[in-house]
Amino acid sequence: MDKGCAGSCRVNGLGPLKETLRQHLEQSCSHDELRQWFDPLGIAYEDTEKRLRVSFPHALFADWFTANMQARFEEQVSRLLGPGYVLDYDLPGAKGAHFFPVPSSKRTRTGLPYGHAFTFENFIVSKNNHFPFVSAREVAVKKDGSFNPLLLYGESGAGKTHLLKAIGNELAKTVDEKNIFYGNIEDIDFIYRRSGSDVFKTRQYLYTFHFLLIDDIQLLEDFVFIQNEFIALFDHFYNKKKQMIFCSTRDVEHIEMLHPKLQARLNWGLSVNLKGPDLESLIKYINTMCETKKIRLTKAQVLILAQRFRDFRSIQGILLKLFAFKSLVQKDIPEKTFLKIIDPTKDKDSARLEPGQILSVVADHYKIGVRDLTGKRRNKDIVTARQVAMYLCRELIGSSYPQLGRVFGGKDHSTVMHSVNKIKQLQAHNKDMKSVVTHLKKTCLSLNM
Repeated sequence: MDKGCAGSCRVNGLGPLKETLRQHLEQSCSHDELRQWFDPLGIAYEDTEKRLRVSFPHALFADWFTANMQARFEEQVSRLLGPGYVLDYDLPGAKGAHFFPVPSSKRTRTGLPYGHAFTFENFIVSKNNHFPFVSAREVAVKKDGSFNPLLLYGESGAGKTHLLKAIGNELAKTVDEKNIFYGNIEDIDFIYRRSGSDVFKTRQYLYTFHFLLIDDIQLLEDFVFIQNEFIALFDHFYNKKKQMIFCSTRDVEHIEMLHPKLQARLNWGLSVNLKGPDLESLIKYINTMCETKKIRLTKAQVLILAQRFRDFRSIQGILLKLFAFKSLVQKDIPEKTFLKIIDPTKDKDSARLEPGQILSVVADHYKIGVRDLTGKRRNKDIVTARQVAMYLCRELIGSSYPQLGRVFGGKDHSTVMHSVNKIKQLQAHNKDMKSVVTHLKKTCLSLNM
């Protein structure tokens, strides 16, 4: 199998397979959800044998994927590739896999397990991010724990996750992937919840890793129990001189409800602020992405994008829509179409939505009160409405499960997770539910236009 093919193979002129498949999944998943469960997957397709190979970052991720996302994933793959293909899952047999049992098989080594797009070489360096960049590269190359932990913090879309994955890819050149843990705080919470009352086994599983790469640690404020365990995890890695790299949207002092001991520990290493990109960096990024995806934009259009969307993530989303139009509709993008594509997302309307607005829309649709949604009544219609509201809050706002639990009257975050997943699954085979959710989503998004 061609190892360079993973994650970027072309299928019948559809363009990079993983990107095309991601577009299919965007119909039922938010960007944040895809970032959490789809982006970490390794995707490779061998056209001669009609074989699709999917690999996972670690055994626990594979276990969760099988239980929660496999059916939907395979449905979209079937729609994209059609009949006659073979689907293989490469499930890592790392130490501790017996604790989180999954079938083992030989893992395909791609050389860049966290994505070919995430390297130090293609990270756009400017005066705003030079110090974080060289700090991240130093940690990845030396691997001696000199800066332990390394904390990269800054606003969303500044490039933190790119650097975190670049560190992982650089480490994987000389370190066995099974020794690298890459995930976020919700992944850590998931590990502990799977273990039930046997916290010791969970600790021992996490202690088997040599490198700890964790994104979105600001979510620790939503997981009080995990904070206590995180202190134990931190102490183990620090005392064993095993490198930790964390990313956060805020510096340590501005993460609320953080245990004083954990706050102190997070300040033991090197904290660097990754500022948003300047105009020159955004223009360079747009031109690079357009060249990669073969999107033809005028200099004026590139400037419009760079001035209107001031972070890499927003621009990436717009370029993905332009790429989809070019691939599926017509090769050239007329000026009117270009403006129409970028205007609906101007100023990120959905980001200004509040949970209360979504609850009001859902309550009006189901002809019930907002208090019914946040209360404890178990009437079937109310339960369905409540689950839809939870799903929309997660989809449109990106609220964490603990945050949604508080919004909906102190519900346990596992209950919220179940509700969100249920509505996702219902949409796959229930046209009425899909129609209702689509209608409510459009209504919510139109509130702030």
